[in-house]
Amino acid sequence: MLSRFTLDCFTAIAFGKSTESIDMYPELHPFAEAFDNLITSMGRRHIIPWFFWMPARWMQQFIEFGREGRIKRDIKVINDFANQVLDQRQKSISNITDESGDKYNDIISLFYKHDKTLTR
Repeated sequence: MLSRFTLDCFTAIAFGKSTESIDMYPELHPFAEAFDNLITSMGRRHIIPWFFWMPARWMQQFIEFGREGRIKRDIKVINDFANQVLDQRQKSISNITDESGDKYNDIISLFYKHDKTLTR
């Protein structure tokens, strides 16, 4: 439950949108599951010598299998979630205000406010 709360807070601060994973309990949120799997897989890459995982990573361009295939799928889930949030944010960036009438200051809005030429 604590990890779900942490995820909801993180996504609310970073993206201005909570994943609402606490409300989904006991189901897993796809973004949360992909993020947890990816963190675990990246940790294992630092333990396993590169000459074991690097060929498997190279093979992913032909066929997805094993842990490297899972990494590729997890990255796609995370990117899809982020792109969805960015699309929504870009459409409504000028309409977002907090209770005092100031623009809402999540991390994406702050970056956009300082450099409007940012792209993905």
